[in-house]
Order: sequence, then structure tokens, then C-alpha cells
Amino acid sequence: MQQSTQLQSRPVTTMGVMQEEQADSPCKKIYFVVQLMYISDEPQKLHGVFFNLCRDVQKAAPSTSVFIAKAGENILNDDYLGALHEIRALIEYEQTIIAKG
Repeated sequence: MQQSTQLQSRPVTTMGVMQEEQADSPCKKIYFVVQLMYISDEPQKLHGVFFNLCRDVQKAAPSTSVFIAKAGENILNDDYLGALHEIRALIEYEQTIIAKG
């Protein structure tokens, strides 16, 4: 738990903070859940929500697996900032998929 405490002491920049109403896509919902993990005293309680959302995204778009695998590994290692970084990349990828229609 030492690592988790150290991670929680690092600030999340204002640019990286997403409000719940901004979580208007499947990948943004994943990002929002990871934010909640980052600030939670018991982030493991949200792991199930995270992995369920990720499963749904992967099922709909298997090409997202690389991003989700990296984020999931970060989550399991209590590296929530690393997971946020990966999910930001996933959101960008999601936007390219949506733009291609």
C-alpha cells in the first residue's frame, strides 16, 4: 500500500480532470472511473466497474485491446496515473473510430 499512498500524493492536473457529465462516451466513462480510483481510499472496490466497462468496449471494438491491456496492468499495479495516461490515448483512438463512422 506504500505505492498507492505515494501515487495519491501526486496531483492530477486540472486539464486531466473530467467531470462526470463529460463522461459521454464508453472510453470517457472508463477514464472517469479511473479518476475515482485515483482519489479513493479503497480503489479496489472500483476494479469490477473498470473491468466491466473495459470488457464492453473491447467487445464492441477489439482493436482497443492494446490500450485496455496496458491500462489494466497499471490498475492491477496501483498505478492510476499510468492508467489515466493510457485511457487518454484510448479516448483519442475512440474519437478516430467515431470520426471514420
